[in-house]
Amino acid sequence: MAKNFVDIINVVGKIIFYILAIILLYQILRAILGGTWSTEDMIIALVIFNLTATLTLFGLIYKLNAKISDHIGWHRGLGNAKKK
Repeated sequence: MAKNFVDIINVVGKIIFYILAIILLYQILRAILGGTWSTEDMIIALVIFNLTATLTLFGLIYKLNAKISDHIGWHRGLGNAKKK
């Protein structure tokens, strides 16, 4: 259950990350061409983008840590005990 919940949160985080990335890229291009958000709004958007990216990376690291723990357990011989 917990592993499935983490996967769902990870997918939702990635979706939000990509949506924010597209919006920010669009706004940065508009800033280069002229006429866009104010500077404060752009800074706040970049901070939110950074926070979303960080939380998405936490989910990926958590998932990777579980795989590494299983692999180390396999080297210790715990993998065979789980399968029986």
